[in-house]
Amino acid sequence: MQETNSSMQDTISSMQDAINFMQKERLNLYVGNMLVDFIEMICQRQGRNLPRGAGNDPLHSTTRHAQAAQRIEPKNLKDLGIPLKYHTALQKFPTVCDPRSSLKARIT
Repeated sequence: MQETNSSMQDTISSMQDAINFMQKERLNLYVGNMLVDFIEMICQRQGRNLPRGAGNDPLHSTTRHAQAAQRIEPKNLKDLGIPLKYHTALQKFPTVCDPRSSLKARIT
């Protein structure tokens, strides 16, 4: 009986770990999607295009968005009336939206 109880607790603990991991991945996906839209909006307002890449390949599209995010200067945000605190979020895009992740940000 005690072995069964211990085994069930191990299973529950393992399932909780898996659920927590999936929730973090989905949160990263959600944040990544918001940053993709934000990067595209800033580029559009500046009259700039995303850096050239390999079409719709998500690996390269994510790289293109990361490159565009790195090119956005705090002054660019200020000129657009966007609070400077969002510059930090843009700089974290490559971390949040890792192209090697099993879940990818929506790249359109």
